[in-house]
Amino acid sequence: MRKLQILRTLIDIFWLFSIIAVIGMVIFIPFMFLSKEVIDIPLKINGELIKIDTITKKLILVVVVISYFIFAYGIFLFRKVLSLFQRRIVFDDTVIILLDKVGKCFLVASILTSVSLLFYNIFTKNKDFSIEFGGGFSSFLFTASLGLFFMVLSEVFKISKNIKEENDLTI
Repeated sequence: MRKLQILRTLIDIFWLFSIIAVIGMVIFIPFMFLSKEVIDIPLKINGELIKIDTITKKLILVVVVISYFIFAYGIFLFRKVLSLFQRRIVFDDTVIILLDKVGKCFLVASILTSVSLLFYNIFTKNKDFSIEFGGGFSSFLFTASLGLFFMVLSEVFKISKNIKEENDLTI
């Protein structure tokens, strides 16, 4: 259970930083749309430096921010799962549903971020763009795989719950 406590602590720290970032984004996005001047703040998303100078790029940034909110919501749900694990609630319908939702949040956030960055490259590089599958924790393949892992884990827990219920019924 020590590993579970360490994981919960790390996820709580990550959640705290996510909340701070969400608050910053909620303040920044309306300011960005209401400002008539070009915002000269360098933004780097998944290794891509983004310059926000047109309404199209602003909308692409909004999609990236929405994907971040979805990812942060997935972290919130994962915190719920870990608190259930700490209370020794493992093979429960709530855990199964939460794991599935975490996976879907991570997968949707990964897809939204990648697609919006692809559109950004199309609009800025005039059809001279490339698709990169770089390594690291911010890559599409990693976050999509993480999302699918949580969805598979949900299915494994569902199967385990059914087996446990069948074993409880046998004498």
